[in-house]
Amino acid sequence: MVEKTKRLEVLVVDDDPYMLTVMRRMMRRMPVTLRCASSTQEALQMLNVWPAGLVMSAFQMPQIDGIAFLRLVRHRYGKKVKCVLHTGVPREAMAAGCDLPVYLKPIDEGALRQLVAAALLESTPA
Repeated sequence: MVEKTKRLEVLVVDDDPYMLTVMRRMMRRMPVTLRCASSTQEALQMLNVWPAGLVMSAFQMPQIDGIAFLRLVRHRYGKKVKCVLHTGVPREAMAAGCDLPVYLKPIDEGALRQLVAAALLESTPA
C-alpha cells in the first residue's frame, strides 16, 4: 500500500491577479491543494464548502480589509485554520491593530515553504 503525502489546503485571498499568479507558481511544487479568491466574499463562500488549513489574505482589500476578514475566519473556524496576512504596507497593517503573522509582499519562496511546513505540522494530529 502506498502512503499518500499529506497535503495542506491553502486559500490565498488577493484582489491583485498578478499576486495570485505568483502564489500559484510558488506553491505548485509544495504539498498543498491551493485555491485562490479575488475577494473576501468569494473566500468566505469557498470556506463554507472547503475546509482550508491555511488562509493567507492581502491587507488592502475591497469590502473589508484583510485583518477584519482573517479575524472573521478565526472567529468562525477557530485555531484549526492558520491565518496570516500578506501586505506591501506592513506599517499600515500594524497601525490598524494587526495581531496576526504578517508577511511582506511578495512573499519570499523560502519563507512560504517554511510557513506551509509549519502549518502542516500544526495540522497533523499527535
